Amino acid sequence: MSISIHLSLKNLFSKHVPFKQELLLRSALTEIFINPKFLKIHCDHLNGINLVNDLELGIKYPSSFLYRAHSLVPQKKKLNFYFNGNMDIDGKRMNLLEPFKERNDTSIIASNDGRVQRNKNRFNENYFLGLANSKFGLCPHQLNWPGDKSKLWTYRIIECCFTKTIPILFRKTPLGEDFIKDFIYFWDDDVLVENFYINEDKFKQITTHNLILARDRFCLTLEEILLISVSLQ
Repeated sequence: MSISIHLSLKNLFSKHVPFKQELLLRSALTEIFINPKFLKIHCDHLNGINLVNDLELGIKYPSSFLYRAHSLVPQKKKLNFYFNGNMDIDGKRMNLLEPFKERNDTSIIASNDGRVQRNKNRFNENYFLGLANSKFGLCPHQLNWPGDKSKLWTYRIIECCFTKTIPILFRKTPLGEDFIKDFIYFWDDDVLVENFYINEDKFKQITTHNLILARDRFCLTLEEILLISVSLQ
């Protein structure tokens, strides 16, 4: 094999394919007129950390995602429970969702749209619309997650909060304490009991609290923007 062909193949197979995490961050920076090309960006996907010019950030969404998602929230939600996402066998999500599958107040959709590379930084209106029309968002993680389980995180919690949908966590895949700190959520076995009920005022209180917290934690803050801007000088 010639050297030129060998190098071409090496470049092909070593090409960086960014996670959704990185693509969202780059979009968040671009929409506030900071060019990511001039930044040193590193994403630790297993632990949910972004480094921008050595400034440590958590997961960051474009603010436009929050406002578009929130704009889809109806006056009255139609469903109780909603899940839309990957159902690969190894992750066992199908097993975790089994108790919800036969309920007539639930929508469970198996989809790989979120794993298609070209879709990862696009606002998926159908997905967010389904979530916005549901009171509770089912957030099972994958049982085969390769990272530190104490640092477990998921985009789904954030997207629930953006659409004023209360996250439902699963006992078998608990998320990291730092990631869910101060958010209000319920466990899967909490909501499966026959007499589970939340009145409308309590629901509004919880979802408003979560929305504000998600905005402050998962969108770029003014302080973070200033620090990134200073690092460019």
